[in-house]
Amino acid sequence: MTINYPDIDYDLDHAPNFLKGETQKQIDTHIALIQKFRNEVIVGCVDIDSIIGNAISRFFFGDNRDKKPIFHTLVLDTTILSMSQKKNILKSIMEKYPEEFGEFSDVDKRKKLFQDLDQIIKLRNALAHGRIVIDCASDIVTLNYYDSNKNKQTEMELPTAYFDSMNKKISFLLVKIK
Repeated sequence: MTINYPDIDYDLDHAPNFLKGETQKQIDTHIALIQKFRNEVIVGCVDIDSIIGNAISRFFFGDNRDKKPIFHTLVLDTTILSMSQKKNILKSIMEKYPEEFGEFSDVDKRKKLFQDLDQIIKLRNALAHGRIVIDCASDIVTLNYYDSNKNKQTEMELPTAYFDSMNKKISFLLVKIK
């Protein structure tokens, strides 16, 4: 028996006997935790995207209240630029004018910042467009998604420790990029 939730497969066919007796409430609780993580990552990325946009417009326009809103409306807050493209713009600006970005004037801190951003953007895309599979036999959660960098379908395990680690990175970035 496979229980289908939007973009989550919970396969009970290969589950040990004790898992087959799991109640619907327990299954729903398990899935709710995964959906909570997924939502936190996606919402966190929306916030990070906004902060990156603000950093870009602040660099170009300072506190100019006339030009910044136009730039956001016509460029940053549209589908013209993806989060990855905005990240690349910010990276270029930070590399050219590091003194404008406080602690990120340090090359190693800046490198770590963009490594974390790349990892979070990749996870966000995988969670938004991929499929989560819960293997009841091993209680392993995997994420199946298309990796555009590798140009192929990819699978990644999602242990609980990974959830916690990524949430900490997102929280850190939300504070540090501002």
